[in-house]
Amino acid sequence: MASRQVRKVSITTHRIRKSSQPSIIFPRLIILVLPPLLGLFRLGQVYPSFAAALAIYFVIINIWTCVLYWHDKVQSRIVGNWRVSENSLHFCEFVGGWPGAFSSQRIFQHKTRKVSYQAVF
Repeated sequence: MASRQVRKVSITTHRIRKSSQPSIIFPRLIILVLPPLLGLFRLGQVYPSFAAALAIYFVIINIWTCVLYWHDKVQSRIVGNWRVSENSLHFCEFVGGWPGAFSSQRIFQHKTRKVSYQAVF
């Protein structure tokens, strides 16, 4: 008699992780970003060209910080790829990209559990 081989198939379900409090993130971000924007508005009344250049700089640095977080998140899923160094991320936060970093951490769920990173952030 020929013996039969039985294949075992395991079906796993993936848990979808939901952010703990998604409705609270947006108001916190507004509270953190609103005072600098009001100061920039006031500066724009006094020095219009300088304030416009500063506003463009902040938009660009925040977009760049979001792109770096996204790229690092994508690279973290692939073993052996080069990643963005934490010092580069912290530098972008330091020079004005912290609103973009704050929102990117929540959107991409990246670097939120690493205590040493959050302590410096």
